[in-house]
Amino acid sequence: MAGHVPPKPGGKGRPTPKRNQARPGRPHTPAPTSRKEATRRQRAEAKTARQAQRGAMRAGDERNLPAFARGPERAAVRDAIDSRMSLGWLALPGLALNLSSFAVQDQTTRGWLAQAGFLAFVALIVDTFAAVRRVGRLLKARFPDGTELKRSALYRAAIARNTQLRRTRIPPPRVKVGDDVFATTS
Repeated sequence: MAGHVPPKPGGKGRPTPKRNQARPGRPHTPAPTSRKEATRRQRAEAKTARQAQRGAMRAGDERNLPAFARGPERAAVRDAIDSRMSLGWLALPGLALNLSSFAVQDQTTRGWLAQAGFLAFVALIVDTFAAVRRVGRLLKARFPDGTELKRSALYRAAIARNTQLRRTRIPPPRVKVGDDVFATTS
Protein backbone atom coordinates (compact mmCIF):
# COMPACT_ATOMS: atom_id res chain seq x y z
CA MET A 1 0.00 0.00 0.00
CA ALA A 2 1.77 3.03 -1.22
CA GLY A 3 -0.34 5.90 0.19
CA HIS A 4 -1.16 4.33 3.54
CA VAL A 5 0.28 6.13 6.57
CA PRO A 6 0.46 4.06 9.73
CA PRO A 7 -1.56 5.50 12.63
CA LYS A 8 0.36 7.47 15.21
CA PRO A 9 0.71 5.87 18.59
CA GLY A 10 -2.08 7.19 20.82
CA GLY A 11 -4.07 8.49 17.82
CA LYS A 12 -7.64 7.56 17.05
CA GLY A 13 -6.70 5.59 13.93
CA ARG A 14 -8.91 7.46 11.46
CA PRO A 15 -9.03 10.92 9.92
CA THR A 16 -11.05 13.66 11.54
CA PRO A 17 -14.47 13.85 9.87
CA LYS A 18 -15.63 16.97 8.08
CA ARG A 19 -18.20 19.06 9.92
CA ASN A 20 -21.07 18.13 7.57
CA GLN A 21 -20.23 14.44 8.14
CA ALA A 22 -19.97 14.80 11.90
CA ARG A 23 -23.34 16.53 12.28
CA PRO A 24 -25.50 15.34 9.42
CA GLY A 25 -28.81 16.07 11.18
CA ARG A 26 -28.03 19.69 11.90
CA PRO A 27 -29.35 22.04 9.23
CA HIS A 28 -26.77 24.31 7.74
CA THR A 29 -27.77 27.95 7.66
CA PRO A 30 -25.47 30.09 5.60
CA ALA A 31 -24.08 33.29 7.08
CA PRO A 32 -26.12 36.39 6.40
CA THR A 33 -25.13 38.16 3.21
CA SER A 34 -25.98 41.67 4.39
CA ARG A 35 -26.47 43.64 7.56
CA LYS A 36 -30.17 43.82 6.78
CA GLU A 37 -30.42 40.03 6.63
CA ALA A 38 -28.49 39.69 9.91
CA THR A 39 -30.85 42.14 11.61
CA ARG A 40 -33.86 40.29 10.22
CA ARG A 41 -32.55 36.98 11.57
CA GLN A 42 -31.79 38.49 14.98
CA ARG A 43 -35.28 39.91 15.24
CA ALA A 44 -36.84 36.60 14.26
CA GLU A 45 -34.78 34.73 16.88
CA ALA A 46 -35.66 37.31 19.55
CA LYS A 47 -39.33 37.03 18.62
CA THR A 48 -39.34 33.25 19.02
CA ALA A 49 -37.52 33.57 22.37
CA ARG A 50 -40.11 36.12 23.58
CA GLN A 51 -42.95 33.86 22.46
CA ALA A 52 -41.43 30.92 24.33
CA GLN A 53 -41.09 33.04 27.48
CA ARG A 54 -44.64 34.35 27.14
CA GLY A 55 -45.94 30.79 26.76
CA ALA A 56 -43.93 29.73 29.82
CA MET A 57 -45.35 32.64 31.81
CA ARG A 58 -48.91 31.67 30.89
CA ALA A 59 -48.32 27.98 31.59
CA GLY A 60 -46.23 28.53 34.71
CA ASP A 61 -43.34 26.47 33.28
CA GLU A 62 -40.50 27.15 35.74
CA ARG A 63 -37.73 26.19 33.28
CA ASN A 64 -38.52 28.84 30.65
CA LEU A 65 -39.59 31.72 32.86
CA PRO A 66 -37.81 35.02 32.32
CA ALA A 67 -35.22 36.07 34.89
CA PHE A 68 -37.57 38.36 36.83
CA ALA A 69 -39.94 35.47 37.59
CA ARG A 70 -37.50 32.56 37.93
CA GLY A 71 -36.21 30.97 41.10
CA PRO A 72 -37.40 29.44 44.35
CA GLU A 73 -37.55 32.78 46.17
CA ARG A 74 -39.90 34.33 43.63
CA ALA A 75 -42.00 31.16 43.59
CA ALA A 76 -42.32 31.42 47.37
CA VAL A 77 -43.41 35.06 47.03
CA ARG A 78 -46.02 34.08 44.45
CA ASP A 79 -47.29 31.26 46.69
CA ALA A 80 -47.52 33.57 49.71
CA ILE A 81 -49.54 36.15 47.79
CA ASP A 82 -51.72 33.64 45.94
CA SER A 83 -52.69 31.75 49.08
CA ARG A 84 -54.34 34.75 50.74
CA MET A 85 -57.53 36.63 50.06
CA SER A 86 -56.35 39.99 48.80
CA LEU A 87 -57.91 43.43 48.70
CA GLY A 88 -55.58 44.45 45.89
CA TRP A 89 -58.49 44.46 43.49
CA LEU A 90 -59.64 47.65 45.25
CA ALA A 91 -56.84 49.64 43.63
CA LEU A 92 -58.57 50.32 40.32
CA PRO A 93 -62.11 50.90 41.66
CA GLY A 94 -60.70 53.21 44.34
CA LEU A 95 -58.87 55.20 41.71
CA ALA A 96 -62.01 55.33 39.58
CA LEU A 97 -64.05 56.62 42.55
CA ASN A 98 -61.48 59.31 43.26
CA LEU A 99 -61.35 60.44 39.64
CA SER A 100 -65.12 60.36 39.24
CA SER A 101 -65.48 62.65 42.26
CA PHE A 102 -63.99 65.45 40.15
CA ALA A 103 -66.67 65.06 37.46
CA VAL A 104 -69.68 65.24 39.80
CA GLN A 105 -71.29 68.64 40.42
CA ASP A 106 -73.18 67.78 43.62
CA GLN A 107 -70.96 68.53 46.64
CA THR A 108 -72.35 65.76 48.86
CA THR A 109 -71.97 63.11 46.17
CA ARG A 110 -68.49 64.41 45.42
CA GLY A 111 -67.59 64.11 49.10
CA TRP A 112 -68.95 60.56 49.36
CA LEU A 113 -67.09 59.43 46.24
CA ALA A 114 -63.83 60.98 47.42
CA GLN A 115 -64.27 59.39 50.84
CA ALA A 116 -65.01 55.97 49.35
CA GLY A 117 -61.94 56.24 47.14
CA PHE A 118 -59.81 57.26 50.10
CA LEU A 119 -61.12 54.33 52.17
CA ALA A 120 -60.31 51.94 49.30
CA PHE A 121 -56.80 53.41 49.19
CA VAL A 122 -56.32 52.97 52.94
CA ALA A 123 -57.62 49.38 52.74
CA LEU A 124 -55.15 48.72 49.92
CA ILE A 125 -52.25 50.09 51.98
CA VAL A 126 -53.18 47.99 55.04
CA ASP A 127 -53.65 44.88 52.88
CA THR A 128 -50.31 45.43 51.15
CA PHE A 129 -48.57 45.83 54.50
CA ALA A 130 -50.11 42.54 55.70
CA ALA A 131 -49.08 40.80 52.45
CA VAL A 132 -45.47 41.98 52.75
CA ARG A 133 -45.30 40.77 56.36
CA ARG A 134 -46.65 37.38 55.28
CA VAL A 135 -44.05 37.16 52.51
CA GLY A 136 -41.31 38.03 55.01
CA ARG A 137 -42.45 35.28 57.40
CA LEU A 138 -42.59 32.73 54.57
CA LEU A 139 -39.14 33.69 53.29
CA LYS A 140 -37.75 33.34 56.81
CA ALA A 141 -39.36 29.90 57.13
CA ARG A 142 -38.29 28.58 53.72
CA PHE A 143 -34.88 30.27 53.52
CA PRO A 144 -33.50 30.58 57.06
CA ASP A 145 -29.97 31.22 55.73
CA GLY A 146 -31.14 34.12 53.58
CA THR A 147 -31.88 34.46 49.88
CA GLU A 148 -29.74 35.21 46.87
CA LEU A 149 -32.07 38.06 45.94
CA LYS A 150 -32.50 41.22 47.95
CA ARG A 151 -35.51 41.24 50.23
CA SER A 152 -36.57 44.64 48.88
CA ALA A 153 -36.80 43.21 45.35
CA LEU A 154 -38.90 40.30 46.61
CA TYR A 155 -41.17 42.69 48.53
CA ARG A 156 -41.66 44.82 45.41
CA ALA A 157 -42.63 41.68 43.48
CA ALA A 158 -45.10 40.82 46.25
CA ILE A 159 -46.66 44.29 46.16
CA ALA A 160 -47.01 44.15 42.38
CA ARG A 161 -48.63 40.70 42.49
CA ASN A 162 -50.89 41.67 45.38
CA THR A 163 -52.49 44.49 43.39
CA GLN A 164 -53.32 42.26 40.41
CA LEU A 165 -56.61 40.48 40.00
CA ARG A 166 -56.11 36.79 40.76
CA ARG A 167 -57.27 35.56 37.36
CA THR A 168 -54.93 37.95 35.53
CA ARG A 169 -51.78 36.98 37.43
CA ILE A 170 -48.97 35.62 35.29
CA PRO A 171 -47.55 33.03 35.97
CA PRO A 172 -50.88 31.61 37.13
CA PRO A 173 -51.33 30.76 40.82
CA ARG A 174 -50.10 27.31 41.86
CA VAL A 175 -51.92 27.34 45.20
CA LYS A 176 -55.54 27.97 46.13
CA VAL A 177 -56.79 30.69 48.42
CA GLY A 178 -56.56 29.39 51.97
CA ASP A 179 -53.80 26.81 51.31
CA ASP A 180 -51.23 26.65 54.07
CA VAL A 181 -47.95 27.58 52.32
CA PHE A 182 -46.05 27.45 55.60
CA ALA A 183 -46.75 23.70 55.89
CA THR A 184 -45.11 23.03 52.51
CA THR A 185 -41.77 24.53 53.39
CA SER A 186 -39.01 22.83 51.48
